[in-house]
Amino acid sequence: MASQQKRVVVDFYSQTCGPCKMLAETMTKLKPELKEHKATFVKVAIEDTPELAIQFGIMSVPTLKVFEGGQVVAEVMGNQPEAKLRELLLIG
Repeated sequence: MASQQKRVVVDFYSQTCGPCKMLAETMTKLKPELKEHKATFVKVAIEDTPELAIQFGIMSVPTLKVFEGGQVVAEVMGNQPEAKLRELLLIG
């Protein structure tokens, strides 16, 4: 499992969610920094994989969960400012 070796950022989103689309734009900007820190970014559409949304307790979208060592080390719900996301994802 990738989250055992490095940081994995999972974006739980809905294809019809406005805030999800805004978050996606911000995450596109942050992808080079994530890659530089050897973090993996994964998007999970809750419509396509409802069992994962249930398994991880997703109550609203967008929700970002950050995994390290197979454990959730940080999470945030809703669209967030770029600076807050950078701190959460790269330092968190």
